[in-house]
Amino acid sequence: LDLIAGLAQQAEILMTGGRGMPAQPAEAQRVIDYLSMLESKTVGNVSAEEKQLLSNVIFQLRSLYVQHTNTR
Repeated sequence: LDLIAGLAQQAEILMTGGRGMPAQPAEAQRVIDYLSMLESKTVGNVSAEEKQLLSNVIFQLRSLYVQHTNTR
């Protein structure tokens, strides 16, 4: 769960350009793709809670990505 939270935070920072860095949507997309790969590779090996958390995080990050890339 910590890995998922850490990657989600990294993707958000890359999308919005935090900590004095410019936004890097391509890098954010790579992190989202990594989370999606993690979701597909762990099917059947995670608890229902972990599965739901990962699914929700990916959905939220994709939505945020669309928002940020459509406003530029």
